Amino acid sequence: MPQLRFNITSVGTYQVPVIVGAVVGGCSAINAMAFPRGQRDDYDRWEELGGGEGGENGWGWKGMWRYFLKASRFKEPNPALVKQFGIRYDKKYWGSENGTSVWASWANFQWPATKILYEAWKEIPGIEYPDDNGQGESGPQWFPSSVDPATITRSYSNTAHYQPHKSRTNYHLITEHKVSRINFATADGKKPKAESITFVSRETGERRTVFARKEVILAAGAVHSPQILQRSGVGPRKLLEEAGIELVKELPGVGMNFQDHTSLNLGYNFTTQPFPNLDALATNATYQAEVDETWNKTRVGPYSAWGNTASHALVSFPVISPDNYQDLANQIENQDPAAYFPPETHPTVIAGYKVHLRVLAKGMRSKNTGWIQIANAPSGNAALTNSHPLSRGTIMLNTSDPECEPVVDYRAMTNPLDIKIFVEMIRLMRRYILADGIIKQLSPVWYNPPLEMTTDEEIGDWAKRTDVLLPTVYHAIGTCSKMPLEWGGVVSEDLRVHGVEGLSVVDASIIPSLVGATTSQSVYAVAEKAADLIKARG
Repeated sequence: MPQLRFNITSVGTYQVPVIVGAVVGGCSAINAMAFPRGQRDDYDRWEELGGGEGGENGWGWKGMWRYFLKASRFKEPNPALVKQFGIRYDKKYWGSENGTSVWASWANFQWPATKILYEAWKEIPGIEYPDDNGQGESGPQWFPSSVDPATITRSYSNTAHYQPHKSRTNYHLITEHKVSRINFATADGKKPKAESITFVSRETGERRTVFARKEVILAAGAVHSPQILQRSGVGPRKLLEEAGIELVKELPGVGMNFQDHTSLNLGYNFTTQPFPNLDALATNATYQAEVDETWNKTRVGPYSAWGNTASHALVSFPVISPDNYQDLANQIENQDPAAYFPPETHPTVIAGYKVHLRVLAKGMRSKNTGWIQIANAPSGNAALTNSHPLSRGTIMLNTSDPECEPVVDYRAMTNPLDIKIFVEMIRLMRRYILADGIIKQLSPVWYNPPLEMTTDEEIGDWAKRTDVLLPTVYHAIGTCSKMPLEWGGVVSEDLRVHGVEGLSVVDASIIPSLVGATTSQSVYAVAEKAADLIKARG
């Protein structure tokens, strides 16, 4: 649905559509509705990268816990499916069924082959199964979707946070407009203070300005929040000078530290599949008619579970590569932090990345950092995702036309260790799919990357091909990172923008480091914590 997206294409080696929702609800209106939580290590890294006092009031696992619960309401899975498939869950890790938060519910259907794929992980040394995805541990796991269990429709920020409250007299939503800039009041000897915003009609180009009584809160997402700051005079000095924009506050980190999960598809078929299966849905007219009738009458069956019928595993590097993970971690830790950044990168950004390398090396040594995300389709093939890429991209305004869409450069695979990481991941998947165990019931036939590719160089060259690697799975974060100023940070632990007053950022752009999961649940939790921080200011 192109009308629901902004028209952006990335630049650089990997040129792909940058999918950002242009609709009430933003990206939550167009995502795949997967609703997993990351691992404890992921959120503790947020704290290590600048999380304030820590503990229950910090940005680590302990501090975020209550916001995970608050961010969703939970519907338990069908008991028959729990028994049939061995679905592991524990409702203590989730919110209640009350309130108006986003739903975390379970599909009412699974393909029989999915159970085999989950069971097959037991044959990989070191694999452990957590009791629940919400427990914050790595391993093969089931997780809910953001779907309303009563209507089997998308549950997202529009249905959860706008529709129930739109009648409030202090709640005004203006659609078909874009924010152009934040306006600052400046006085000698004082920090610039955000006092208003200017927004523009997407249809007529008419400009209007709204003034803030207390503060301006920016939530335009990881793609547009840095651009708005830059257009407003907050960002890298050289960039703003080239664009002819008056500098309000030099913040070199605005638009830097851009991260997204990188992914590729592995090719193999399961030539013996238990019935029913996806192939039958495509080729068996009788079965297809039964599925259609069931869906139309009861809203159950394969269509009710679309997007969440794969088997999922979040695997740590000690399991991925027990022989090589220590060496890779050492290479990360000892890497020159400036080596793979553009030469003009500000020293504070480099200093921050040095800290990233240290905490990611620690994560590579941990059994509880799910470095690889695997979505294994019950008919064959898998999406293989690097949860913690080392490469860093940029999102900058277009200096020739600051009002047009930003320049997005994923810079995927610019750090060569990302290639080595994918090589180890592919080797793990070959061991898993071609094992002499339960998975043989599916008669797998592997074809991509070809088994004739055996060396690290051959597999790595295949993985980085532009027709193989996806530089994004639409989980953009980091462009207004919650980190100290001396580490290239943009906001402090209370989400106020460094060096100015009256301005906060409260979206995915503040997340300093990716989680081993899709990002939607984490972003909702960030927003809930942001709300408490803002209310506490009075």
